[in-house]
Amino acid sequence: MTAWTESETMDSVETPVGETLVVNERLVLAPCSGRFCPAPSKPYTSEGEYVLRGQVVGSIVSPSGAEIPVESPFAGWMMGYMLPHGAPVRSSEPVLWLRQS
Repeated sequence: MTAWTESETMDSVETPVGETLVVNERLVLAPCSGRFCPAPSKPYTSEGEYVLRGQVVGSIVSPSGAEIPVESPFAGWMMGYMLPHGAPVRSSEPVLWLRQS
């Protein structure tokens, strides 16, 4: 460890230079509470596929038994589901991760 001298300040220390990475990622949120059911992988969605805006990516089975579709408000590459099949979910909880190009 190097000791600071009186003549040195934080401004005189070089800042390491690195790369800047900007990744535009989005989360698809559950529209209501219930149990999450991902859409079947064929012909719908699976990891690595492109999801269109408005595409149904799964559904929520509410406590009353109603099935509410989960639509993606964004287009992008599907990186993965954030919940397993049948997992309990709350309203506005993330269910899917997308990377926009």
